[in-house]
Amino acid sequence: MSGPGRRWIILPSGRFAALQVLDGQDERVVGRKGIVTDLNGGYFIELLGPGRRPGTVRFRNRPDQGRQAVPAKARDIELELVYPLIKGSENIRAFYATSSDLYAIIPNKAITADAIPLVTNFATRYIEGWGYFRDLNSDTRDAEGLGILDRRSTWRTRMRPLYERIVERGSLAPMDVPFYAIYDVGTYTFAPYKVVWAEMAGTLRAAVIGGAVVPFGGGQKPIVPDHKVYFAPFDDLDYAHYVCAFLNSEPLRTFIDGFTIKIQVGTLFRHVKLPEYDAANPAHQDLARCSKEAHQILAAANGDASISAQTGQIDMVAAGLL
Repeated sequence: MSGPGRRWIILPSGRFAALQVLDGQDERVVGRKGIVTDLNGGYFIELLGPGRRPGTVRFRNRPDQGRQAVPAKARDIELELVYPLIKGSENIRAFYATSSDLYAIIPNKAITADAIPLVTNFATRYIEGWGYFRDLNSDTRDAEGLGILDRRSTWRTRMRPLYERIVERGSLAPMDVPFYAIYDVGTYTFAPYKVVWAEMAGTLRAAVIGGAVVPFGGGQKPIVPDHKVYFAPFDDLDYAHYVCAFLNSEPLRTFIDGFTIKIQVGTLFRHVKLPEYDAANPAHQDLARCSKEAHQILAAANGDASISAQTGQIDMVAAGLL
């Protein structure tokens, strides 16, 4: 597994022949990065109670969640913009993940210019959300007149230039530029199931997440990962558990840990190719079942329980598939 542009891997004696089948890019599973706000203190919030109007919630932003100084504000916002959040390694263990106590404001569902709501539309549909972003930006203007949302690095370098070109063509009024938009968000962000793993962890640990209830009338919504969490989106729960089981299995951990230069977790499936999932394959069903059982056992015990029977079976089945 060496050569131009490739990584060296050191494996235990006798394991190369079996584990080399994992080497390659998986075209069926795509690793994604969680949402990038570049201002977590403004977008990550705690919920305080019902809002004054139907469909809204009272919240307080959390300036302590980011490196930049953000004004603390307590306001109402439309529940439609609020999602459960999973933050990082503190929320993820093998077969066990918990959502954060905080929630995320997500103003756009994609990052293309035609998908991000412009100011005129956003302000009409989300009166409270618009007021929050408007005031947060206007209260933090620097000597150049740029507010804290304008100064976000990803917005400034990747997103705003697109709108500047549209403004130059005369197709958009400067005041309609959606300075509140966030990055790394798409249909995958809202997939019903996700296999998640943390950016910062000693070794690969994966878990399956689904949805969580947004209190005070928000209902059940998909849990959204932040930028320190990587994930693969799924519509099929069994498929998600199959992938989760494989990622936590001894053969795959041995393969990943053997690289002399660690694989970047966000590009995991550019370097790891799993056996193609077959819902009718009894071994694949066994992996999914064991993963589900492990999740259920740990969830019932708040993460403090033995799942050795399930992990032992997963290791054996995964090895037999290679």
